[in-house]
Amino acid sequence: MHCCSCNIAAFFFVVYHQEHKGGFYDSQSSILEANLRIDSYGQSANLERAVSHFRTIARPNVYSWTILLQAYAVNGHLEGAQATFERMPEWNVVSWTAMLQAHAQHGHLSDARRIFDSMLERNVVSWNSMISAYAKLSYLKDAEDLFVRMPERSVASWNILLSAYSQSRVLVDKARALFDAMAGVRDIISWNTMIFAYVRNHGFLDKAKSLFDQMPARNLVTYTCLLDGFAKARYLEEAKLVFDAMPMESVETDEITYSALVKACSHAGLVAEARCYLHLMQEQGVTPRLEHLCCMVDVTARSGFLSIAEELVHSLPVLQDSPVAWATLLAAYKSHGRVRGAKYCAERGFELDPRDSSHQILLASIYCQ
Repeated sequence: MHCCSCNIAAFFFVVYHQEHKGGFYDSQSSILEANLRIDSYGQSANLERAVSHFRTIARPNVYSWTILLQAYAVNGHLEGAQATFERMPEWNVVSWTAMLQAHAQHGHLSDARRIFDSMLERNVVSWNSMISAYAKLSYLKDAEDLFVRMPERSVASWNILLSAYSQSRVLVDKARALFDAMAGVRDIISWNTMIFAYVRNHGFLDKAKSLFDQMPARNLVTYTCLLDGFAKARYLEEAKLVFDAMPMESVETDEITYSALVKACSHAGLVAEARCYLHLMQEQGVTPRLEHLCCMVDVTARSGFLSIAEELVHSLPVLQDSPVAWATLLAAYKSHGRVRGAKYCAERGFELDPRDSSHQILLASIYCQ
């Protein structure tokens, strides 16, 4: 067990004395109210207010302590979580699991596993938390071993392992085998994860589209994943078809959807289409982000309209102050052999971010040609 810091010790000193002074939440209903507030503040990353409300409980019950422990854990405060755990008058499966998750969040797999093995009682969340900890750090054999040992599984258990497989291009077949074994258990997350696994490998876009067509229901994540896959593979027409189908299922587009489309237009050198999608997203109330505008600069410049692209950068403060925008313009000037314009872009980029030497390196490569 780790030692408590002076701040943590001082906190428990205050709690102890407040418990004996009275005048705080004491009835079951008021304790419940305080617990709800602690949980709310913890979930919203307001740890100070969560601790403050815990201090108002004259006699915290196991749920009060556990909620405070979870508040520390979800906010990445391992020391506070550990100190709270050690002070608890009794532990339950939730408090043990929260400590497991706190250690896992910090990458302390051996400590997390020690806690898991020490638990007299485990629920499906405990098992899922340990499996997820292994999977996130690519300890897939350990994750698989625990998955096989689980006395019961939830759909989340399957999805954790499926997601781990989907991150590796060499495990696509393994992901599909697991997905097929989930028949009757799958939810929309399962389908989206498998589509993502195929999309990561451009050679499997046909399989991704096949799964897409089989889905009982689709959401924004589904559409965006497939659309992005087609866009990155430069299958612009297929990407457009996916985009056009979204309103038919009442799926609203967002900035990520448009980002994929504008990027696809940029790669294809389709200035008019990119501008059209940029206007369309504004009409639908989606505010263009820096990446959308940089794509517009890119497609305009690479299509040979360098003066218009530079005018676009100068006309928008968000682009004027963006090293990325100047780097995009610099690359276009380089491809067209325009040394003077490239030099100006390199200087502007360096002024905005002196630590980034890529502008100067790119400029030097022009002089070396």
